Amino acid sequence: MRAEFCANRVQRDEFVEVSKPVLTMALVLQPLKAMVGVYGPLIIAVQRYVAFGALVFVIFWCAFVPMTAVGAATGNLNTLIAAHVVYHALLLAGLIFVVHVQEIPRLRAKSKDGNAPGTSAAVVPVSSKLGGVKGSVSEA
Repeated sequence: MRAEFCANRVQRDEFVEVSKPVLTMALVLQPLKAMVGVYGPLIIAVQRYVAFGALVFVIFWCAFVPMTAVGAATGNLNTLIAAHVVYHALLLAGLIFVVHVQEIPRLRAKSKDGNAPGTSAAVVPVSSKLGGVKGSVSEA
């Protein structure tokens, strides 16, 4: 790390000592947030709002708030940033569990039964005002 661009020479050693763990956690946090950004909408797409809300609620109150309180009380910057890393890691683990362990097997079972969305054709009336033939067509 090129600390000379971030602090003056007097504070450089102190800055490097404080910034290395923070930078490492920031680098770990980015892919976690990106994957939460992928799995979060998947949960919403399969309408598992309650599961998503429960995950956020439990992880926030059981992991994030206690770690943040400890970090604030001790003035430890590493603990404050670690609270974010732990929150997003647990949220990602929960989202992966819901998608891969609960939803994908459920959707596969539905598709074998023929009840999955898009597997059965619905009959849709065609209006003669649209220039079509009276009758019905299958919806794709």
